[in-house]
Amino acid sequence: YRVGIDNLILFLRGQWKKLAEILKKQMEIYSKKNDFEKAIILREILRYVTNIQNRMITRRIDEKSLVFNTISRIDVLKKIQSKFCLKYLPVIIEAVDISTFAGTGSVGSVVRFVNGVPDKNSYRRYRIKTIFGQNDFGMLQEVVLRRYFRLLCEKKQIPQLLLIDGGKGQLNVVREIIQKLGFLDKIDLIALSKSNKDEIHLLDTKRPVKLNNLEEDNLLRYVRDEAHRFAISYHKKLASKTLFKD
Repeated sequence: YRVGIDNLILFLRGQWKKLAEILKKQMEIYSKKNDFEKAIILREILRYVTNIQNRMITRRIDEKSLVFNTISRIDVLKKIQSKFCLKYLPVIIEAVDISTFAGTGSVGSVVRFVNGVPDKNSYRRYRIKTIFGQNDFGMLQEVVLRRYFRLLCEKKQIPQLLLIDGGKGQLNVVREIIQKLGFLDKIDLIALSKSNKDEIHLLDTKRPVKLNNLEEDNLLRYVRDEAHRFAISYHKKLASKTLFKD
């Protein structure tokens, strides 16, 4: 009875390794006494304890890995902040993209990354409602206005960094909307355009910054590409529905 209580205390304290050693010794004692029934019971208890021990070890490894990965991603975000002279550490990054075909069936997308990881529950897609014809700037302004006016009304967290797919022109028209909403001093704005090399455009500098094959640059490409993918997939979905109706 006393041995059982001692074993239970070890179990509750999570001293799995010590408990496993004691159970093995107890099994050997009962086996030598030919008391195989008790030895079998102890064997099953040992298996149970070993399983718990292995799961706890795996959990500790996973937790350490999670902490390490988070620290690593924050280091990348710090590099982005430093490289592009951002006011804020971009813990939350959002990207906006437009998908249209000759001004028809136009849609927009917003994707959100938190600590460098996609937060797909926060992705949003929009049918363009107020712009007709080929007016990419107007479509971009509509999506930005709808997205951030809603965040403002619902008092939800705005991103520290807003990434626009485009160049200086797209960046400036988005700036107009963000300024009207009163967010300009609370959010960094950059645009990522495609040329011979991807380039980042900033509000207060004339020359774009060329991206290289670095972690911080590739993260921004990933965010931009994810917004583009999300917009294209929605555009194709709506187009297929229209064709099916016809």
